[in-house]
Amino acid sequence: MSKELIGISIGSQTSIIGVLKGKVADIVLSDSSNRRIPTIVSYSDRERWYGDQAQSSAKSNFKRTVIYPSRWLGVQKDWPFIQEEAKYGINPPVIDRNNKVAFEINYKGKKETFSAESLMGLYFQKLKKNWAREKIDTKEVVVAVPDYYTAHERKAMMEALTLGNLECNELVNESSAISLTYGLLRLRDFDESKPRIVAFVDMGQSKTSIFFGSFTQKLMKVVSVTTERFCGAREFDYI
Repeated sequence: MSKELIGISIGSQTSIIGVLKGKVADIVLSDSSNRRIPTIVSYSDRERWYGDQAQSSAKSNFKRTVIYPSRWLGVQKDWPFIQEEAKYGINPPVIDRNNKVAFEINYKGKKETFSAESLMGLYFQKLKKNWAREKIDTKEVVVAVPDYYTAHERKAMMEALTLGNLECNELVNESSAISLTYGLLRLRDFDESKPRIVAFVDMGQSKTSIFFGSFTQKLMKVVSVTTERFCGAREFDYI
């Protein structure tokens, strides 16, 4: 019996859950049978919502909704865009007593402060119910994160996964995940020694990333660049 492993791609706007069953990968659908799950958390007087349900109630419950909490993981209190967001955001972030970015929300009649890590922890708990509905019983996940994530941001993501009661096998850079998929699907087209150079442009909701892959039948090398900085090079064996 093959072991099932969950892969999660956390986007600024939406997230995708994939499950690997042997050599076959499938997408786990949302409660509304969508392939993409909005990265949104919302609170009502008695409940906490996420994904499709949170998005559908966001307009009528905007003061108790946090849109894209993944953007705030590991953000430092002195980063300038926090002040800009506070000027224009409907639910502006604050800094809690642990010097983390947090949001003040009325929940069950009280004003509570929730850090970005705790909000994402809730989100991960809810995501787990999606694959549990498909009779997949596992806590082990691999999570794709942006290449530009700092060590502090990666640590915050791991903390959120722990709060979500998940065991993260690895945080994979988005460029590595995309390049590996391309390489494995086109492996027979590559030369044994002469590399094929491919440029990838990932235009996300709040960022644009550019990276280059060098592919042969035995080795893949990825060089990642964003609009802000060079993110390094990595090599992978396909086996």
